Amino acid sequence: SASAEEESRRMKMLEYLILCSQSEEPPVFAGVITEARRIGLMVEATEIQQKGLVKRGGFPKGNWRLEAHREAYVAGKRELKLGQAIDLEVEKVDLERQMVDFRIVG
Repeated sequence: SASAEEESRRMKMLEYLILCSQSEEPPVFAGVITEARRIGLMVEATEIQQKGLVKRGGFPKGNWRLEAHREAYVAGKRELKLGQAIDLEVEKVDLERQMVDFRIVG
């Protein structure tokens, strides 16, 4: 019964995040970068405890390059690195795969 409850909570969260992604003024969630990968940044929206991905297209404007040894993306003097606090908006939700794509705000 605990796993069914968790699955129900997860599906309700994903449904809520779909509504967020379709909103004219989507909510902004506080988040943290948990991993840097070639595809983008793994993040967690901490206030709603939702993990997801920020693909490179969801980064702020700039010529971002991955510095894997530092677990960071760098564009000039700006960087997005492991453990950094960021603001996130929901970009897309895939219900079948239960995956959330975020974009960085600001």
